[in-house]
Amino acid sequence: RNKPTKWGYKYWVLADPTGYTVDFDIYCGTDQQSSGKGLGYDVVTTLTLPFQFQGYQVFCDNFYSSPALFCDLLEKGITATGTARTNRVGIPQEVQCLKEALDKNHVQRGTGFYFRPKDSRTAYVVWKDSKCVTVMTTAYPGHSISTVKRRVKNTSTGLSQTQDVPIPVAIEKYNSYMGGVDKSDQYISYNRILRKTVRYWKTFLYHLLEIVATNSSILYNWHRMELKQKSVSQTKFRDRLVQQIIAKYGRTSSDPGNFAIVHGSQFREDTMKRRCAYCQSNQTQRYCPDCPYEPSLCQVSERDCHSIWHHEASSKLRKRWFKNHARSHARNQTPSAKAPANKRGRPVGSKNLKKRRGHYKNY
Repeated sequence: RNKPTKWGYKYWVLADPTGYTVDFDIYCGTDQQSSGKGLGYDVVTTLTLPFQFQGYQVFCDNFYSSPALFCDLLEKGITATGTARTNRVGIPQEVQCLKEALDKNHVQRGTGFYFRPKDSRTAYVVWKDSKCVTVMTTAYPGHSISTVKRRVKNTSTGLSQTQDVPIPVAIEKYNSYMGGVDKSDQYISYNRILRKTVRYWKTFLYHLLEIVATNSSILYNWHRMELKQKSVSQTKFRDRLVQQIIAKYGRTSSDPGNFAIVHGSQFREDTMKRRCAYCQSNQTQRYCPDCPYEPSLCQVSERDCHSIWHHEASSKLRKRWFKNHARSHARNQTPSAKAPANKRGRPVGSKNLKKRRGHYKNY
């Protein structure tokens, strides 16, 4: 009920810090083969089953974190770090006391304590930031600290200034590596192909295509990074992907009875946006390379000007646009050695006022 999308399908995702979706599992309700240690425990153990005894680390939020889960993952060669709910079963009472002691207004920002139970490899770290944060970890020691920049208010002057605040290493690593699932959802939301449908399997099919396209773009940028090349955005990658699919599997005009793919939409190499030739309201980088003078044509969710321009727009509109840009194109061309002459034999565009009858008088 606290999610932005309240109705739909729930699925559990395992992703790396870059947003690459490694695996996911669709939630189908209460499973009769559950372990009895909670839903979060079953989800994490199922998704991490292929990665046991390989030296991986898992970062999760307080929905999944529990002492039983972290101990079982450690026995399988997987260390874990995550935020914790102090009232969860198995968490020592001392951790709750530390949180109550730090969760007060007079406690200075950056103050922290850690607690490790006897004969346990799980450390509990409580740290005061703008709010009190509790983290449990089997990968990092609780006493190691680093620094992070924060805006701290000076009590004497009343002004805030940037200072280096001590932070436990476990919390620093959690902030660095947590959020891969959110990045994956963010990349998918940029170019969503999901549409409303009464057939549930179509929803999963569309989502699978979104995951495949997002993972492909991440791998593509990894390869470009190895070649020391600049990464490309999600939109440009999908644009190139569609062009390659059409070039390989699309129907051509040589095939009788098939639809001829003639005009395509591409991104300009420069980052400058130009006014759309059809709607004259949107600024876009897309253009048609097959039309004369390469008109800019936007493709947005509300309107596909590229398709309207080629199939629905009147021929007079296109001819008028081509005629106007032909004139501007001719004016922008570099002048030749001998300028063209008009009917009277005078140079076109000449600024010599003496040769213009009736426009120059010598007083």
